[in-house]
Amino acid sequence: MTDAFSSIDLAQELTLALEMADAGDAIAYAYFEKQNFTLSRKADHSEVTQADRETETAIV
Repeated sequence: MTDAFSSIDLAQELTLALEMADAGDAIAYAYFEKQNFTLSRKADHSEVTQADRETETAIV
């Protein structure tokens, strides 16, 4: 029986996930500290902020 995760370095994946979370957190927190939120609408009419867009760009 083979383990589905045998070829994946889980420690390396965790490190990457934490780095991505930290990058997004830094951006979101900077906006939160300033209380600088301007809402706009996405194509589906849901709300989005510049902080949302920048955070997504940083983690994707």
